[in-house]
Amino acid sequence: MNIVKLVLVAAICYGGYHHWQKTQREGGGAEGGALASADQGSKSRNGFVTLPPFEGAAGGKQVVIFSPPNCPEEGAQRANALADGLSRKGIQVVRSHSANWNFEGGDQTTANKVMAVMNGDVPIVFVKGRAKANPSLDEVLAEYGSTKI
Repeated sequence: MNIVKLVLVAAICYGGYHHWQKTQREGGGAEGGALASADQGSKSRNGFVTLPPFEGAAGGKQVVIFSPPNCPEEGAQRANALADGLSRKGIQVVRSHSANWNFEGGDQTTANKVMAVMNGDVPIVFVKGRAKANPSLDEVLAEYGSTKI
């Protein structure tokens, strides 16, 4: 399970470094970064944080659950229970074990938010553009019902 977290952190760091290099070449940075971090804003009532979409994110009404595949550890078992609970409620669930971001137009603050969530306990759950580490079924259902598409 630790290797999955390590791979996720490496991917996030690579994306942040790539973005930083691009903004340095283009002379961007402070103004665009301030706007991007303002958009990323605060946590929802349910503790979910607005994050930029990860590469391949389908959006829409699905919930994405990140956890190690076929893992007997507690976090993966929580992910299984969460996916089962959401499916029983008729909510489309997608399971994944990796995510990549392209921080075009983002800033270090955004990269730090992504890292803070992705370094949390698994499962990591995305609901309509917001994410939280290790949420309960009730928190996911509340977030799913409170957000607009």
